[in-house]
Amino acid sequence: MRHTIALVDDDKNILTSVSMALEAEGFNVRAYSDGAEALAGLTQRPADLAILDIKMPRMDGMEVLAKLRSQSRMPVGGPIDMAHILAASGAAIKQAGGRLP
Repeated sequence: MRHTIALVDDDKNILTSVSMALEAEGFNVRAYSDGAEALAGLTQRPADLAILDIKMPRMDGMEVLAKLRSQSRMPVGGPIDMAHILAASGAAIKQAGGRLP
């Protein structure tokens, strides 16, 4: 069974890059571009894990985190700086010869 990870960040480039890296590792990924959109989507269809950025329009990662924790049992990682994940993904890609597995 493939696990589903929800990524929440207002930076489209980060969402795309991290989604590609996680999908290459076999995860299903659902990407949300702001906190309000993520809360609505995750309330309807919970993910196995949500990774939240801190600074976003409409609803920041801290508010989404608090609402998800009070409304569900879904594990929530974060809020974190998605740029750190992107940097780690970039290092893995570089080590793999410049391409994702």
